[in-house]
Amino acid sequence: MSGVQPSLRTGIAALVAGLVVSLSPLPARAAEETTEKATEKTTVILVDRTPKQPWETPAWAYPERGLTFFPEGPGKGEDRWAVGGLWQIAPMFTASYMRGLGTGFSVDARLQTIIRLYNQLGVGGQWATMVGPFSLGVMAHVNGFFGALGKAVVATTSFNTTGWGILLDPGAKAGIQVAKDSWLTLQYEA
Repeated sequence: MSGVQPSLRTGIAALVAGLVVSLSPLPARAAEETTEKATEKTTVILVDRTPKQPWETPAWAYPERGLTFFPEGPGKGEDRWAVGGLWQIAPMFTASYMRGLGTGFSVDARLQTIIRLYNQLGVGGQWATMVGPFSLGVMAHVNGFFGALGKAVVATTSFNTTGWGILLDPGAKAGIQVAKDSWLTLQYEA
C-alpha cells in the first residue's frame, strides 16, 4: 500500500475495521463494553466481551442423543430412549421413553421389572429449568404394578401371593454438568 494515497489508506483501514467488527459473531447473552479511540485520521472501536459461563457455551450443551436423568429435558419435539438396570431386592431391568414438549416440560413412559416377581408400568411428566450451573426439576408419575411371590419363582414353596395396585410418585431432580461430556444427577421419588 505504499503507492496508495494516505487518505485512501485511512479509508480502507476504517472499512476493514468496520467489517471485522460487524462480521464477528457476538454471543447472544454476553455483556459488551465498547471503547472508542480516535486519532487524527483513524477511529478504532474496541469491543470487550464478557465470557459466558462454561455451561452456557455450545460445547457444554445438552447432547442431541443420550441422557434421560439430567433434569433438563431433551428439548421440544426431541425423544430419548433408555434401557438399564438397578438393584432393588433383586436385579431390576428398566426401559423408558421421554419426549420434550418445550419450555422445560417433558412427558415420559417407563417400565420396570424384576422378572416374574414385580412389574411396573408408568407414565408421567416433569418440568426442569437451569439455575446457574444446576438443572432443577420436579416430576410426577402414575404407575400400575403387579407382583407375585411364591410359586411364581420356586414351585416347591408353600408361600404363594400376588399383589397389584396403583402408585403416585411425585419427585424432584437436581443435576450439574461436571465435565464437557459428564453429568451428575440426584433424583428422589416419594
